[in-house]
Amino acid sequence: MQRKQFSTGLPRLDHYTGGLGPGDSLLSFLSSPDQRKELLDPLAEYSSASKIPVIYCSPDVSSADDLSVAYRAKRLPPVNKGAKAAVVMAGIKKFIRKPRRFQRAV
Repeated sequence: MQRKQFSTGLPRLDHYTGGLGPGDSLLSFLSSPDQRKELLDPLAEYSSASKIPVIYCSPDVSSADDLSVAYRAKRLPPVNKGAKAAVVMAGIKKFIRKPRRFQRAV
């Protein structure tokens, strides 16, 4: 069975990764806000145009502005320091399953 592939919104990144599939994660470590915007803007626009929800984690709320146009963007809440992996995973699963009304950052 063929997996559905999605674009990151960045053709060059898609070329190297083969695109993203359902359940895939894109992890990036960026050193400046300009780099973050360069990565997140096309991803958010593609998400919106293709109606693909985005779940993201960030150490602060600064990514919310960059993802404001993304379709149904939700921020994973920060984890308490020293939390056990099983507790963290249970929290992530609960967060994903919990029905919510999605709001865009204004």
